Amino acid sequence: MKKLIVEITKNMMFYAINGYRSIIYWICTFFPINNNKVFVNYFDGKGIGDHPKYIVKELLKMHPKMKIFWVYRGKKKNINDVTFIKPFSIKAIFHQATSKIWISSVRMPYYSVKRKNQFYFQTWHGGLAFKKIEKECEGALSSRYKKTCQHDSKMIDFWVSSNTDNTKLYKDYFWYIGGEILEVGSPRNDIFFNLSSRNIEELKEKFGLNGVKTVVYAPTFRKDNSFEAYDLDLKELIRKLEYSWGGSWKLIVRLHPRLSEKSSKFIAYDDKIIDGSKIEDIQELLAVTDLLITDYSSIALDYINTRKPVIIYASDIEEYKKDRDFHIKIEETPFPIATNQKELNAVIDEFDYETYSKKLQEFVDKIGFFDDGKASKKVATRICKLMEQSRNA
Repeated sequence: MKKLIVEITKNMMFYAINGYRSIIYWICTFFPINNNKVFVNYFDGKGIGDHPKYIVKELLKMHPKMKIFWVYRGKKKNINDVTFIKPFSIKAIFHQATSKIWISSVRMPYYSVKRKNQFYFQTWHGGLAFKKIEKECEGALSSRYKKTCQHDSKMIDFWVSSNTDNTKLYKDYFWYIGGEILEVGSPRNDIFFNLSSRNIEELKEKFGLNGVKTVVYAPTFRKDNSFEAYDLDLKELIRKLEYSWGGSWKLIVRLHPRLSEKSSKFIAYDDKIIDGSKIEDIQELLAVTDLLITDYSSIALDYINTRKPVIIYASDIEEYKKDRDFHIKIEETPFPIATNQKELNAVIDEFDYETYSKKLQEFVDKIGFFDDGKASKKVATRICKLMEQSRNA
């Protein structure tokens, strides 16, 4: 009974808040659409990164006078040609209602209604995925979320796909009807193809990684946002890497945005174990990382573009199968798997890069990735073409 009351209360609040915002949004639709304006939503304001960041950078190269409005929850930032606005605020609602282009990495708010002559580019925040998502695990989704998904998918004009599996997934499980799928690759992964040695040194300096090797531990979230599965002894991991692979190592912990605020309660950070959950652009960090350890996060499937080692550490595989299950079985990937610290130590000791590289290439060929370092430019070119057509109409 208590759970039912909580669910009913949440539903009432959801519809009440969206009702209020819908009224504001409707009023804003009486203002004209600005053909030079772009509205950007990355994780409802939780950062400045992912696909939208790289698309926007290309847009501003092609069209310097373009007006970019980015929803952002953090401290005030000053970045040329980008205006940051508080998510769900009246300003955010106004700029969404009057921007020619929408770019989003998540579902747009339920009150959003795309107008005629507006165009919506959905980049999604995942790429190739281990775990089942959206309609593929429909039973695990709330009714509110499903309604938001269905409403959002009807508005999308272009969905950016990084591989053939993504394309099929969007068609079959994302309630996506009628829009175009842009098979151009992953904009956020362009960085892995285009960095110079000087860029790499600058990023190492930025993250304090000069003169050391780096391992990133990036697990995904669990049901009820529990930390129980994160039982990896981080200090032991560093000792093992330094002993078996040589060099001095630093470990950066990157948690899912749902968990980042709570991490210090469960993880003892120091000068060698660093909290990286608030790093806004994880791709920059991955570009200078020597080893990635994750569980079921799609971050592994981005990182393969570096051709560097990925190890799966997952102590709760069977439990996770029952809760969420897998879209791609991790046993069928090239990544070695450990379910406890002893197995992880053995994987590190026995890791053979030549064998790993061969399996990795076979996997890449099987999936059919589109990444070539030009995805952002391809999406930006399409956006600029649409804006130019509107200005000339």
